[in-house]
Amino acid sequence: MPAPAPPPASSDWRDWALTPGDWRYNATAGGSVARFGAGLATLACDRGAGTVTFTVQGSGTRAIVRTSSTARTLSMAPEAAGVSVRLPARDSLLDAMGFSRGRFVVEGVTPRPLVIPAWPEILRVAEDCR
Repeated sequence: MPAPAPPPASSDWRDWALTPGDWRYNATAGGSVARFGAGLATLACDRGAGTVTFTVQGSGTRAIVRTSSTARTLSMAPEAAGVSVRLPARDSLLDAMGFSRGRFVVEGVTPRPLVIPAWPEILRVAEDCR
């Protein structure tokens, strides 16, 4: 008897499995950095400029970030590690990412959406720049 077909994938991103990986936080001379997975996503604080750079491994010019409270399309710029956007340290998207219910999603710049856990490292980087 053949195995039953797997259930269809949910259309609700809040049900999608997390992308494997952990957040790692490090203080730097000019601020701090938090990396998810093997550099799949990075948040870097530039305290002097008062900005947080969000970098994702991938390509493309637009990324959609979905949290439990907001969704925003970001214009991304290419760089050596993938694509990035510089946000003011007080940008509400950083808070939305950190306070999202368990996860947030990045779509549009990777072959498959990144489902990233909303851990304290996100808010710690933002706070380092505020």
